[in-house]
Amino acid sequence: MIMNKLLKTISWDVDEPTYRADPALSYSTIAKFAREGFNKLDNIFDKLDTPSLTFGSAVDALLTGGQEEFNDNFMVADFPPVTDSVLKMTRTAFERWSGEYRTLNDIPNDNLMELSEELGYQLNWKPETRVKVVKEQGGEYYSLMYAANGRKILDTATKAQVDAAINALRTNEATEHYFAPNNQFNTRFVREYQLKFKATFSGVNYRCMADLLLVDHELKIVYPIDLKTSSHTEWDFFESFVQWRYDIQARLYWRIIRANMD
Repeated sequence: MIMNKLLKTISWDVDEPTYRADPALSYSTIAKFAREGFNKLDNIFDKLDTPSLTFGSAVDALLTGGQEEFNDNFMVADFPPVTDSVLKMTRTAFERWSGEYRTLNDIPNDNLMELSEELGYQLNWKPETRVKVVKEQGGEYYSLMYAANGRKILDTATKAQVDAAINALRTNEATEHYFAPNNQFNTRFVREYQLKFKATFSGVNYRCMADLLLVDHELKIVYPIDLKTSSHTEWDFFESFVQWRYDIQARLYWRIIRANMD
């Protein structure tokens, strides 16, 4: 099999922090503007942090980056279930006061009352009740954040779901070919993970990072592949496709990678 060139040799060879910090437009920014328009322009570059996104990121990291990348970005711990709203309160409290208060219980109630107003946490409750619930449910998670040292924390049940998703991708007949190991004795198919590319169109800079590029060197075809985790069933996945504007991602990735190949 004749391989003219590996895609890695023409990719943008930087680490992920450098990629994320680059001001070039990405799919996520463009899609967010397409969904929310001018009304949310001031928050267009804000980063979302939800349990669903964390789960998807964990699957991405372990499947496409490997165990080392997963360990660099995630910590698995056994802790009681915490609601999304309490997690948001706890994480924000840690960002603001962890240098001053070692435990969530040490943070003055007035501080947490003001934070609950700011974040809109259970405003139908009495302020004292909000603080009591956050301290009771978020205390252990707050302490774990010190050990995590900037990594995202996964509970053991979520990690089991991540492992199950990866096992399904690697063993299901519909997807196993994409995520099979590269074979040094059969170089027709080459799989390259997390390659980054940049391109400029009409004076505007764009960037993309593909979860996987599957290259068929015999037929000269490159398949860009991006993993999507969803709470939708398979037959309702089109709703996610429409909601999150994956059509934009498909066109943008194709155009950037094609420009670099040209």
